[in-house]
Amino acid sequence: MNGNGKIFRILLFLMVCAFGFGAYTILREQFERGNAYPPYSSFRSDPRGTREFYRALERLPGMQVRRTFLEPSRLLHEEGAAFLFLGMDAGAMRAIAKKDIESLELLARKGNRLVFVFSPLSGGTGSTGEADGWKKWTLSGVAGRGAPCWCLAWRWGVILYDAPPEKGSGEKGGFATLSPGERGLPDTIPVRSSLSFRPDAAVWRTVYSGADGAVLMERGMGKGSIVFLSESYPVLNGAMKDRSYSALLLRLLGGSRIAVFDETHLGISEHPGIMSLMKKYRLTYFLAALFLLAVLYLWKNRVPFAGSTGSATAGDNAIPEDLDAADGLISLLRRNIPAAALLEVCYREWMKAGSRAYRNGGGTTERLQAIVDEETAQPPASRDAAAGYRRMARILAERK
Repeated sequence: MNGNGKIFRILLFLMVCAFGFGAYTILREQFERGNAYPPYSSFRSDPRGTREFYRALERLPGMQVRRTFLEPSRLLHEEGAAFLFLGMDAGAMRAIAKKDIESLELLARKGNRLVFVFSPLSGGTGSTGEADGWKKWTLSGVAGRGAPCWCLAWRWGVILYDAPPEKGSGEKGGFATLSPGERGLPDTIPVRSSLSFRPDAAVWRTVYSGADGAVLMERGMGKGSIVFLSESYPVLNGAMKDRSYSALLLRLLGGSRIAVFDETHLGISEHPGIMSLMKKYRLTYFLAALFLLAVLYLWKNRVPFAGSTGSATAGDNAIPEDLDAADGLISLLRRNIPAAALLEVCYREWMKAGSRAYRNGGGTTERLQAIVDEETAQPPASRDAAAGYRRMARILAERK
């Protein structure tokens, strides 16, 4: 019976180990592929992600590429970078909060390029994006950050238009054509989304346009610029394998040598705390030094009450488990008063405690002082503090 129980425990342990290893392998594979992240994330390597676009820019000489997990209001120190908001939700953009749109405008005016690539809206799904989209999304990926602004039309001069599907047709499809005067780009690009733009021609420059409106357009704002692209396929991993859109992607960057992939609008955000600041300012070693100093301080102050004397052994330093207040006081005195000076200390304390008449009566003081001097004159090894104390006690007993 005991043998069977032992085998059962071994098998149970092996099963738990196998389960843990399998779960770890699956989770590692999911994170390596990026499937745990939302679509359009630069961490995803499947056709719905944008990791290939990120890596392609990394391979360009002189190009700086990074991700950001901070809201636009915390990035106002940036200058000369292209911020890529890939897979932006049209409903979230219509219902953008005033605080967010003001942060974006400040970011653009400082010389940055803001590129908004919208996720596709198939026929029949775009009409509900305006209201329901804001309930699910905001630019920072956190719902309910304030009342929606609804101000793209009068603030940026553009209307996001969802073309209604034709009767009997499936998903929206077609091509967008290059505007006259544009050079170095494909003449047409496929369009799979029902989303298009109705821009103010006085401030927006249309690069590609379809049957229902602009597909790719840009405008200046301060020292920077803003780009809208309704067709997200060129930035996806699948487009990198099927067809090259390199000229179009470089046009999105606008000549900027710094590309920042925003992840906050996809719900991946960062909230820096004390440890993040310590890591940013490289205070990790300082914290480790403080911890080591605290450990040494505690170790130094964790000393036993029982100190060593001239005849003490190594076992005398151990802390007694049944030590009470009186024993603790005695141990403290033993630790701080050397045995050779014990008799002299007792005499001094008697001098402090007794009255002058009591000390001077019958020559008591002189007799006690003589005993202390006699004991002190002997070598430390020959002193007997206990014998001297008993002599002093007998002298004091004579006066009672």
